[in-house]
Amino acid sequence: MKNPKFKNAEQKIYYLSSDELRRFFAVIPKKDKQSRAMFLLIYRYGLRVAEAANLKIEDLQSDGRIYIRAVKNGFANHYRVSDEDRKALDEYLEAKKRKSDYIFSGRTGGRINTSTIFRIYRKFSRLAGLDKSKQHPHCLRHSIAVAMLDGGLHIEDVQDWLRHRNIKSSMVYARITSQRRDKSAEVIMKENFDGEK
Repeated sequence: MKNPKFKNAEQKIYYLSSDELRRFFAVIPKKDKQSRAMFLLIYRYGLRVAEAANLKIEDLQSDGRIYIRAVKNGFANHYRVSDEDRKALDEYLEAKKRKSDYIFSGRTGGRINTSTIFRIYRKFSRLAGLDKSKQHPHCLRHSIAVAMLDGGLHIEDVQDWLRHRNIKSSMVYARITSQRRDKSAEVIMKENFDGEK
C-alpha cells in the first residue's frame, strides 16, 4: 500500500477540526489500547509517524516527561506527559503482551512499521467519516499546530513544539489561522457596521 504524498508548505494543509478529532477518537475501540495511546501521542505532541515508531520505553522518564527523537532535520525535545496521556500509556503498557524496547512494537518485538500506523489510521479515519484528504496520520500533527495557534500560542511556541529547526516550516500554520481570522473579521464588520447609515 502506497502512502499518499503529503502537501508541501505551498499547498493546502489538511487538519482535523475539534469535531473531527472527537469523531476519530470515538471510533477507536476501548479495547484497542495501543491505537488510542499511539494516536493520542501523535496528536498531542505533533509526532511524525517515524517519531512515534521510534519511541522507546526508556524515553518515558521518571520525572513525568517524554523524550522525542526528531526526524527530517528536526531537533529532539522533552515534553511533560499529561495525566490523560499517561493513563492511556499505562493502560496500554500494562496490557501489552510482547516485550520490547519500543513503546509501539511490531509482531517480532521491534519497532512498529510505519506502514502499519498509516493503515490503522486510515481504517479509523474512514470509520469516522473523514474526508479522503484527511485520511493520513500527518493530519494529526497539523491539527495540534493549528489548535495551538487558535488557542493563542505564539508561532515560536509551535515551532518548538513541532521540533522545527526553521521557523519557516511553522509559518504555514500561521497563514491558515490568519486566513480564518480575516474571514471571521470581515463577517463581524459587515454585521456590525453599515456604511450607508
